[in-house]
Amino acid sequence: MEVLAPLQLSHVCQSWRSIALSTPGLWTYASLSLSPTSITSGMELMRLWLSRAKARALLLDVEFTDGPDSDPPPHGDIIMHIGREPLNVQRWVPGTTVFHFVCGLIRFAHSHRPNSSPFKTESHLRTQLTECGGTVLEEKYYWAAREEGLGASPSPIEIHAVRRAPIAFGIEVQLPLGPAVTLLDLAKTKISFQLTSGECAAILTACPALASCALHVSLSEAPLPFDALHLPLLQRLSLSSADGVNIGNLLDILVTPVLTRLELLGGVPDEGAPADGSWTHLSRFVRRCSPPLVQLDIQRMDCLVIGLVACLRSCPSLNQLWLEDCTLDDSVLSGLSSDVTDSSLLPELRILGLVSTHTFNMQCVLGMLKMRHARGTFLQELFIIDCGNTPYDTSPATEDVLTELDMVMMTVMGSVLIYQPS
Repeated sequence: MEVLAPLQLSHVCQSWRSIALSTPGLWTYASLSLSPTSITSGMELMRLWLSRAKARALLLDVEFTDGPDSDPPPHGDIIMHIGREPLNVQRWVPGTTVFHFVCGLIRFAHSHRPNSSPFKTESHLRTQLTECGGTVLEEKYYWAAREEGLGASPSPIEIHAVRRAPIAFGIEVQLPLGPAVTLLDLAKTKISFQLTSGECAAILTACPALASCALHVSLSEAPLPFDALHLPLLQRLSLSSADGVNIGNLLDILVTPVLTRLELLGGVPDEGAPADGSWTHLSRFVRRCSPPLVQLDIQRMDCLVIGLVACLRSCPSLNQLWLEDCTLDDSVLSGLSSDVTDSSLLPELRILGLVSTHTFNMQCVLGMLKMRHARGTFLQELFIIDCGNTPYDTSPATEDVLTELDMVMMTVMGSVLIYQPS
């Protein structure tokens, strides 16, 4: 939808035009939908709004659509082209024109308001599923600047741009986004094509400014052609894998000093595991990087094989731990009570989720809660959901224990929530 009412008002008559041009408040918002043939006129309209809004707060919202005559993206290797500047930015090349359109607007905004300084610059690239089961690539750009000296007042200028395009042969190959991308979500590419662990590493290397990333590894590749992969700004990472695919080699090269949220979704393969059956990639990763993890989500893994308790000793700031479709036993839950030095493990842990996990005892859960409470590191919420092999004890003795801990237990359709009422 296009929102260009001020432009229409300025073309009614000379008197209305004079009023419209002398009223900056009319030019504080514009919404455009552009096709490949309207890029130039769209840029002129956006510049018009920038000039007529004067010093008022301004939001420019642009959505790009591919025309019916647009060429589909050619076959090619995403890794070879990501981060490469296009030879001709005037030509409608998927994944490039939007980026340069936004850059052109930013340059024009700076020339119009030289005292403005940007405080938000984000570039997002993600794959999404359509209602028909296909996959589209979505580009999103956010840029905002405020006048110097205005403190926390609303931003005078904001530019939002988005483009969604069908993926014909995988991700488009002309992507001059690499160093600018702050959010990368390619987790749904498994629907359209398959990425190896080496290709995922190459993509991450091309995007050093990432703050959030989600990738799906469909094929293993070892050894990886990288010794270390530094992502100094990455705060959230989600790695999923196909059955039998080892994502451990990716963890072995990652260096993420400010990572606060980690999601690992995938089984531990038998291939490449040590003779004792352990999988120590996660433990080595947290010991090497010492990331300030606040949330750890693990799905479809054996907590005994990955050495979860040993790993958690290197995560003192962890606030939420979520285990789904995992295997654990009473020793893991007991390990959440204290570490080998008899001091409290995970002193900041407040939320624990056990979803479709296997082989643990409810009495061990109560023992863990009592031990943590005695050490002053009590949980606020414990979710036990769809754990079919777990005998839920709702006896008066259990209620007495929870009352002593100032906690309440609710059971709904085979699920349990134990929490501290506010």
